[in-house]
Amino acid sequence: MPQKLAEEVHSFWTFDGRTYAKKTQDSAKAMVKNIEELTTYCRRTPSPKPSNFISNFIPLQSYLRNSSYAYQDICVKRRKYLEFGASELIRFEVFIPNFKLLICAVYRQPGNGTDFWNSFDYSIEQALNFTKNVLITDDLNVDLLTECNHRRNEIIQYNMTNIIEEPTRFGPLLDPILISNDNISIDIEVIQVDRAISDHDATLVHLKIPFLNKKSYTRNVWLYKHAEFISLNGDIDNYDWEVLLSERFTHKYL
Repeated sequence: MPQKLAEEVHSFWTFDGRTYAKKTQDSAKAMVKNIEELTTYCRRTPSPKPSNFISNFIPLQSYLRNSSYAYQDICVKRRKYLEFGASELIRFEVFIPNFKLLICAVYRQPGNGTDFWNSFDYSIEQALNFTKNVLITDDLNVDLLTECNHRRNEIIQYNMTNIIEEPTRFGPLLDPILISNDNISIDIEVIQVDRAISDHDATLVHLKIPFLNKKSYTRNVWLYKHAEFISLNGDIDNYDWEVLLSERFTHKYL
């Protein structure tokens, strides 16, 4: 990427192994083919002044792709066949015994119209055919706080509930969390983010997952520190120890 173009970049990100950039906030994205020159530009001395471009780039120096992250103790698997078209979406299943959970992250560019929504509707249908427990976290670039919002009505018809009820980008609610089973959501929060990093706030939900811990076997555990030592000492004092010292005992056992 020529340095002149890099200086004009407003922000950029990666998706599915490809890096994209925008010259302005509202411009169409363009694919970046030379990430090395872009990296060199950011690391030059003196370094550029902080901007949306630099802020958006910093996390990508480590990851260089748009990904979802899970704790190493949680088993997940990406379900590519439930992802539609070339839209920026990822779905993965979380493996929990006797509980199938499908999580989706999706981004809709402001210019995406009917084709996106048709594909989005279809993807919800397919997800609900896969499991009744579906969670979608997204940036739809549609204000769901607007009362006369047909997109919100479409979401409701699929029995999906938006559990975020406050703005996520200044006034509008652009980043809902949609869930098919709201009984498993126990805590929801909108977290303010440094505006040098993003102009959207973060959303957080805690889920209550039914988990049955099956016993593989049982065993007796002797808790010696809880023994009844008073009774034990009494039995020892009252025992007829002469039996052990008798000739019959010696002849039989020794």
